[in-house]
Amino acid sequence: MCYFDQVVWACGNWRWGKFREQCNKEYRIGETCGLKLVYGRQDEAKDCKICDQVTKKENRIRRTTERMARLHEWKLLASLERCEEEVASLKGEILRLREQHSTHMAGRAAFRLESGNPFEFHTSFGGPFSCPAIPVGLTERQDNLP
Repeated sequence: MCYFDQVVWACGNWRWGKFREQCNKEYRIGETCGLKLVYGRQDEAKDCKICDQVTKKENRIRRTTERMARLHEWKLLASLERCEEEVASLKGEILRLREQHSTHMAGRAAFRLESGNPFEFHTSFGGPFSCPAIPVGLTERQDNLP
């Protein structure tokens, strides 16, 4: 139960910051017990590195699709095909980055986006993770039990 700072970015992602205080469980100087507690929270106004990378890739996709429209008008099929491959590759990288971001947001546990759509923005309370629905029969009071 040693105390560390916690850095929280605008997107909600976080990381452990500097070591602040040693707990009573650990008697050796310079060592930590392994359990981390938050000593203080530092809010960052900017997004994390993963969100920055996603933004860059989304901008690149936007520029490439604009270029694809021009190439389609000029009937440059080889360049158009190369741009389509690049967009598909960028979408795959964005999906990987979003899954990595979701993993970090979920406390370093491995989860996948349920929809499979990397461009779907999750604003609900649960984020990209949905709780299983409770069957109606379990939510109603059952007085006729033996």
